[in-house]
Amino acid sequence: MQIQVGSGSITSSGYLSTASGATGSFGTGTSTSGFILQPVVNSGAVYHGVIVISGLGSNSWSSSGVLSQTTVNGNDISGGSVGLSGALDRVSITTVGGTDTFAGGTFNIIWE
Repeated sequence: MQIQVGSGSITSSGYLSTASGATGSFGTGTSTSGFILQPVVNSGAVYHGVIVISGLGSNSWSSSGVLSQTTVNGNDISGGSVGLSGALDRVSITTVGGTDTFAGGTFNIIWE
């Protein structure tokens, strides 16, 4: 999974994002197409956690997060940054491949 943000349209490049996790073995992953949330997809895994996207000024944004994979006893940490052309006005929750599907679950977005 990854989160993409945008100004006027979704930004799909220019991210500096990394995730690391351990579910029996250690793994890492990177993405330039969004804020990556976990390094390895575990089929059937259930994720719980918080991802925070913070404004750094001048339309620069940073993400940080911690997720727990309770069905496979693992944890993931992630972080990244991206610059936008204007004020952030949209958020998309998608997958790195863009064609994968979510098997279920919920997301909650809070902003101020």
